[in-house]
Amino acid sequence: MSRKSIGSFLWDLWCIVSIIGIWPRFIEPALLRGKKLKILSKKVKSPIKIAFFSDLHWNRSQSSAMLNKLVKKTDDFDPDYLFLGGDFLCEAELFDKEKLTNYLCRFKAKKGCFAILGNHDYDKPLSINENGDYDVTSKGAPLNKIITRLFKSTRLTGKTTERAQNLKPHPELLNLLKMTPFECLNNQTQETDEINIVGLGEYMASQANPEKAYQGYNPEKEGVVLVHNPDMIPHLLNFPGCLFLSGHTHGGQVNLPWIWRRLTAMEDSRFKSGEVQLQEKMAFVSRGVGSLIPFRWFASPEVVFVEISPDV
Repeated sequence: MSRKSIGSFLWDLWCIVSIIGIWPRFIEPALLRGKKLKILSKKVKSPIKIAFFSDLHWNRSQSSAMLNKLVKKTDDFDPDYLFLGGDFLCEAELFDKEKLTNYLCRFKAKKGCFAILGNHDYDKPLSINENGDYDVTSKGAPLNKIITRLFKSTRLTGKTTERAQNLKPHPELLNLLKMTPFECLNNQTQETDEINIVGLGEYMASQANPEKAYQGYNPEKEGVVLVHNPDMIPHLLNFPGCLFLSGHTHGGQVNLPWIWRRLTAMEDSRFKSGEVQLQEKMAFVSRGVGSLIPFRWFASPEVVFVEISPDV
């Protein structure tokens, strides 16, 4: 048995024998919630239905029941558009390409499926180094990294190292997505009959380029903006669009005082989870559907169902 699997086994064993470990390890990570959000816009002529989820974090121990729930919930909503907010992978590792391809092909939306990349979707893992910079980090032992973060406070600098800036989108993932219904938007705008869909590059890699992303944006139509890390949102407030959709934070994941701030390093804690009103714009930060380790406390997985209706 590998060192990694031994660590995972011991962690699961602790969760089983300790009463407090059963709920966050085995129950809450499987409780997929549906969140409804309604927005009014003067630029839409008829209601538009959008399903959004983020942070799939595909891995070998993914729960089939949870994955099936996600497909069923989005199917039941019958969306016009389906958006995925990044972090398909865990630490730049692509496990079982055929299974992931087949799974993503189960999703459908009447007018299109679109996605962006997250910080785990590049050719090397991207996280926070000991100095608080966004940086390329080592793979493996996510539980050890989380425990270390609990006992070592790191203040974010908002800076990205040169080697992180030079990261490339995961090539195998990009090729895989071409075989699925999902069109990947990387600093691009896709104009449809009804809306503009803007997809930003990854903020932590300094690859979010709004000037490039908004090229081709039609100001006559409403806009929905996909941005993985919500710390990018304050940099977009002078750009058009009524709704920002983000993930990345997992809603704090272990949503207990003091602990979530250690586990979820953010530049702006307003964007930990849920709705944030920004003058005439709305941001919604999803708790995501997966994680590096299946452990959640008061931050259950969620898929968001948005309806943009005419403001008459």
